[in-house]
Amino acid sequence: MSELWSCVLLLFAGLVVRVNTLFSNDELFYGHKDADAKTFVNTTDVIWTVGTSDPSDQTPVCQVDKWQCNGPSHCQLTRSSYIDRRKVQQGFKVTFRASFTHRLNGWLQDILEIRNETGKLLRRETVMFLSRDSRCGVVYVYPGVQGGWVELRARNSAIKEGLDFNCTRYFLELIGDQARRYDKKITVSLCIYLVVKIFYQISDCL
Repeated sequence: MSELWSCVLLLFAGLVVRVNTLFSNDELFYGHKDADAKTFVNTTDVIWTVGTSDPSDQTPVCQVDKWQCNGPSHCQLTRSSYIDRRKVQQGFKVTFRASFTHRLNGWLQDILEIRNETGKLLRRETVMFLSRDSRCGVVYVYPGVQGGWVELRARNSAIKEGLDFNCTRYFLELIGDQARRYDKKITVSLCIYLVVKIFYQISDCL
């Protein structure tokens, strides 16, 4: 089996969430107060995008991030993925911006400002939820003028051992909350990396 088909197994499905909610409306709208972006990305482990609600025609397939943080507010990000059956690898400069976002509790929330090598701001990302072991997170992506989307991301070690229940639950509830809030159907793309790793014994696709 080719590298592309081994790495890129997608499941496209219209997601309808009909479960009892575990999180409050405020936690879904503003993010969880214990979500710390710097804690999540400050690791030598690669971070996979397990699922995304990105509606674009060029949704990255099996996106994987490698982070190298220098100091308290700056990181280098190498992001690899498949787009239109082509392997793409890009380097970015990331700056952490802390801002008060919650209208009731006023807790600090990290905003990741992602720029290209020339310094142009490309997108902002916010970690809305982080598992207790900091290995699984739910990220809201702000691409600029267009509407944002939600991504479920996890360190490679978490994928090997199984994703945190609350992390995946928050991802599903946030998708469902957005579908209800904006009265639209949201399609989720999943990178079935765990299936690939188990059945094809691929240690590092990208």
